[in-house]
Amino acid sequence: MKNLSILLGIGGLCLVLFAIFKIQQPSQNEIERYQAILCFIIRQPDATDDHAHLMQDMEKYQQGSISDYAVQHPDFRPKLADSWVKRYLSLNNQQKQRAKENYLPCVEVLKQTTAD
Repeated sequence: MKNLSILLGIGGLCLVLFAIFKIQQPSQNEIERYQAILCFIIRQPDATDDHAHLMQDMEKYQQGSISDYAVQHPDFRPKLADSWVKRYLSLNNQQKQRAKENYLPCVEVLKQTTAD
């Protein structure tokens, strides 16, 4: 009986840890929103290849993309934004130019690159 209680306790703890892990993972919608925001930012005339500036713009546009009347205001996810910014910055000049053409080529180029 004691062993069963211990197993149930361990199982419950594992379930809680798994739930916490899953909650922290970005949804597909969040991933796509961050891609779209970055692709929008880099196509602006004043766009720069400065990591800090891109991160600042990512946060500004992500927070600004949520309507004031929305019931849920998701927090800015710096790690998610950073992974997409790093992908963009790792591109060569030809790939960056392609990414700046339009949304679909931008996402295509970014998905082909991995963040370090």
